[in-house]
Amino acid sequence: MPKISVLTPLYNTEPDQLKEMIESVLAQSFSDFEFLLLNDSPDNTELESLVKGFSDPRIRFFSNEENLGISESRNKLLGLASGDYIAILDHDDICYPTRLEKEAAYLDSHPDVGVCSSWAEEIPSGRMLRVPESNEDIKRGLLSDCAVIHSAAMIRKDVLLKNHIRWEAVYSPAEDYMLWVKLMEVTMFYNLQEPLLKYRNTPDNTTHKKSDLMALSVKITFATLSVLHGVVKHAIFAGVYR
Repeated sequence: MPKISVLTPLYNTEPDQLKEMIESVLAQSFSDFEFLLLNDSPDNTELESLVKGFSDPRIRFFSNEENLGISESRNKLLGLASGDYIAILDHDDICYPTRLEKEAAYLDSHPDVGVCSSWAEEIPSGRMLRVPESNEDIKRGLLSDCAVIHSAAMIRKDVLLKNHIRWEAVYSPAEDYMLWVKLMEVTMFYNLQEPLLKYRNTPDNTTHKKSDLMALSVKITFATLSVLHGVVKHAIFAGVYR
């Protein structure tokens, strides 16, 4: 069994970006992983050809018969994963060579932490995306912003499975934010204070294309939280000092 499962849904990914992303995973200093890629654009056969052009046995390629969307594709990959740790990686981002090694080492030495992420370097601007370090500061930050970089995160698989937490399409395109909200009450967080990911931020990505919908989804997240727990602060701070 590999220690880490890297999960990457694909959807009409630009070939050059896909190649660069795959190469960044295969070049990791930590080698005990499987790399699961799921094509959610079934008519795009070019993606399958490109992925299968890599001969590394750690790559496992799957394709949906019909488009399921990003949340259901992530959940499908989670069900196929055999690693103890789940490394999230979006289809156009790039990992630093020591990403898996450093995140896994932190989780190994901190069994009470269920989510470990890092800073990220924005492409093409080179701007550094910094997020708070400690569990307490991360959870406070999640009151108003996404204080964990999703594509840079590594999660203990058993935390997701035991607590029946998954990505939910109803909150798309802010399904990653809702994932952190649900995890706040059941585990601790940590952000390594260095960049371990290059995050592609271009006019074509979801952040820009669906910015208004994303803002609405965040509001719905808080409204849902209020209904479930009575008040937002109780829901968020109940697990802050775990």
